[in-house]
Amino acid sequence: MRRKETRFDFVSTKTAKEARKQRMKYRKCENHFRRNSVAINVNFKFFERVLTKKASTA
Repeated sequence: MRRKETRFDFVSTKTAKEARKQRMKYRKCENHFRRNSVAINVNFKFFERVLTKKASTA
């Protein structure tokens, strides 16, 4: 599974332009996730349990 990109991943990029691009990409992903995460927030504990179970078996 790919590691979720964190807010600080773009600090190490070369140019300011690149960093800006990456930040925009991150923000877009974040908003997209936030819109789709209502159900996840409602059932978060359940999902958490399922995911940890999956992670331990993987």
